[in-house]
Amino acid sequence: MLKWFKGTLSRIARSFGNRENRTLVDPTELKNSESSAFRYDSDGFTIIYKEFSSRVEWSAISQVSVFKLDLITIDRIDMDIVHEDMVLSINEDLPGWSEFLEKLHETFPDIPKDWYIDICLPAFATNFSVIYNRSPDIVLTGRRLELKLETLVKVRGDSDWNAYYLDSDGSKWIKSYPDSGYHGGGLPILTRVAQFPDE
Repeated sequence: MLKWFKGTLSRIARSFGNRENRTLVDPTELKNSESSAFRYDSDGFTIIYKEFSSRVEWSAISQVSVFKLDLITIDRIDMDIVHEDMVLSINEDLPGWSEFLEKLHETFPDIPKDWYIDICLPAFATNFSVIYNRSPDIVLTGRRLELKLETLVKVRGDSDWNAYYLDSDGSKWIKSYPDSGYHGGGLPILTRVAQFPDE
């Protein structure tokens, strides 16, 4: 079963562009920390650990997604927070995780209160879910894109390298390469859309 009310900083700060910036923190050191890694004020929160810090304004958050990673003997819940053009990635081993979830629900009351139940069961399944989204389209990149693709069914592709997918709930997704002029086509993005272009 999941060690639910704990948390760690596993990967952080990823740009939607062609460059990627990532800071890794030793999970063992985080688990030994007694104090919360979160600092709150009326406008947002800051994660502080040793030399690392990351500031997020509540008003800048446009999307929050959660998923579960199979770590062989246990599962771990991860959360990606999209703010401006960055993605802050945290997981349940980060000190102060439970209090952060409470603050998140207080700030965004539309987040389903029982989302963690859907994530927990069944065990060792990814169960990717977007629990908060401010914009009509959901845009995924990197690891989040890979995880979501595992749950989709490809229906077709086109001559522009676009691939069209359907989800089990009927939602429609397009994998595209907005920087196709780069060698290898650049980095792909996965976008949830209301309808496919030819509909």
